[in-house]
Amino acid sequence: MSKKGKKDIENFRDLRERAEDFLLQRKGSLKPQDNYEDIHALIHDLQVHQIELELQNEELRSSRNELEKARDEYAKLYNQAPIGYISLDKNGIIKRANQTFLDIFSISSEEVIGKGFAEFLQEEDKNTFLGRYGALFRQPEGKSMIIKPRLKEKQIILQLNARRENQGDTLLVTLQDITERIEAEAKIQTLLEEKQLLLKEVHHRIKNHLHVVTALLSLQAEKAQNPEVQAALKDAINRIYSTLIIYDHLYKSEDFRKVSASQYLTQLLASLKDQFDSIHVAIHPHIEGKPLEPRFLLNLGMIINELVTNAFKYAFPDNRDGNIRVTFTRTPEGNYRLTVKDNGVGLPPSFNKEKSGQFGFTLVNALVQQLSGSMEIRNHEGAEITITFPAPEQVSA
Repeated sequence: MSKKGKKDIENFRDLRERAEDFLLQRKGSLKPQDNYEDIHALIHDLQVHQIELELQNEELRSSRNELEKARDEYAKLYNQAPIGYISLDKNGIIKRANQTFLDIFSISSEEVIGKGFAEFLQEEDKNTFLGRYGALFRQPEGKSMIIKPRLKEKQIILQLNARRENQGDTLLVTLQDITERIEAEAKIQTLLEEKQLLLKEVHHRIKNHLHVVTALLSLQAEKAQNPEVQAALKDAINRIYSTLIIYDHLYKSEDFRKVSASQYLTQLLASLKDQFDSIHVAIHPHIEGKPLEPRFLLNLGMIINELVTNAFKYAFPDNRDGNIRVTFTRTPEGNYRLTVKDNGVGLPPSFNKEKSGQFGFTLVNALVQQLSGSMEIRNHEGAEITITFPAPEQVSA
């Protein structure tokens, strides 16, 4: 007991003795030993003490009411919580359970308290819980379990989380019904798989249609008598091939939102090499392999198709040997840079990209503008065309 407590008891005893003496004197059993002033002071002390006791009693009553109110509110929150609460000891025995937990299992408190929690789980989850509970009890923070309770009329899925209670010898375990979430996730997964299957079918059909179109154009080019018509048809075939390759990658891809730039552009350049069937000109690609959006890559592929086709057709007359270098990289500023350079005869001195009159460059200019890019042309030891444009996410923003 504290010194203050002992002093209060001594004061109370002294006050009580003085009060008894006073009462005895009032009754006449003893002769007065104190004068009138002492008696008056004693009465005053008794009155003050009585008021102090009344105030203390009121404070105690108020504190008790507050405690009862807080206890009732806690009990209400505990029992009406949207998730189940139980307290488990180190052996997994239930020490306490809230009403939500009892409602989940459709049982009474008497049927739960003192029972092992594992008894209320399905057999396969019972063994899992017993095998993992020791580690969970020793260190519950950051751990969770997905369990299935043993119920008669329904099947649900619970997520179990735990934390150590203040006493340290029990765990406060929360049990949340996540059945709807699991079912919703499964439904979303099913819909996603159906969507992917549908997209694969769409891409497959588009690819087949493009093959049909290129076959018809090839047949038409073979029958054409005019060389200019033949060249125009072959250019059209190459443009379709750049699109066809994208759909081929989309059909084989698991993620329709991204296509490997390295794989797509490398295949496109190989296709162009085969189309021109030139043994004198080599293509040297240097492509960064980061996956990009299909729409972005399609525009990029069409630009490369036009520039490389132009190099094949005009940079190396009379079957000159030559090289075409295609570089696609990311700049330190986060932009993309495409460079197509050949070591051929170069562009005419009077060449104007805006007024070239060639459909290919007209198409390139339109695609560069669509990608919010800029184009620079150098004519030194061949033609070098550099196009810089922001990354797809920057364009979208």
